[in-house]
Amino acid sequence: MANDRNSLPELIEVITRISNSNEPENREIRVELRVNSVTLVADDSLEFVVQLERANLAIDLDGFEVVPKSRHGEPTKPNDVSVEREMRNEKTQKGEISGNAELTLAQNPSGSLGLKAAGSVASTHTESHNSKETYSFLRVKARGNLTWEVSEPGDTRKVLDDTYLNDDVLCKIKALPGANMLAVRLDAFARKRDIRITPLSKLSKFTFKSTNHEKMFNALVAKSLAQSKANGGILTFSVSEITVEDDKPHR
Repeated sequence: MANDRNSLPELIEVITRISNSNEPENREIRVELRVNSVTLVADDSLEFVVQLERANLAIDLDGFEVVPKSRHGEPTKPNDVSVEREMRNEKTQKGEISGNAELTLAQNPSGSLGLKAAGSVASTHTESHNSKETYSFLRVKARGNLTWEVSEPGDTRKVLDDTYLNDDVLCKIKALPGANMLAVRLDAFARKRDIRITPLSKLSKFTFKSTNHEKMFNALVAKSLAQSKANGGILTFSVSEITVEDDKPHR
């Protein structure tokens, strides 16, 4: 049966199960994934909010292989793409037209009446070109080595906050011929750089460059799954393990 271990379910919760597929030889790995903000307390005087800007899922298979073209959120780019363009032409040209005229009329031998005119005209024409492309964004995106990346769209990094998988098929699998053991493991983790730690307002005097930031992070690490410290900058928050016997999933 499935063994779901969520060390910090208020922040990230993963529930995994294996179900029968429409194809008799295939199975489906179905996943529920929920991500929220969580408030943690390191000690009596240090309270902070933890949020994830990006999360990752990773599957490890024993005795199974992934069915081709079955991965959820596969970012396959079509060969024929529709592009929307916004064009504005601006071209700058500068020129100057100038001239003068002079007229002298003799009134008498001792004097003269003069008329002089001068002028110039400048013209400017500006041309520019802009283009805009419309594209789709996958919040749960398949990556290499049986991993998935969870993120939000936008130029600035937004925090994760919602249900991203609701018993969706992450991928389909089938047993390898002659496999002695059939098992599936799914890890949910985040990298240090994708974890946002914010002290509450009463602790705004602390900065992340001080030892208080390290205390915050250590408190979070202590709540991560079976780890006392970060492993290579990665914190694992959830592990699901399923063992399949007699080529039939046990729930």
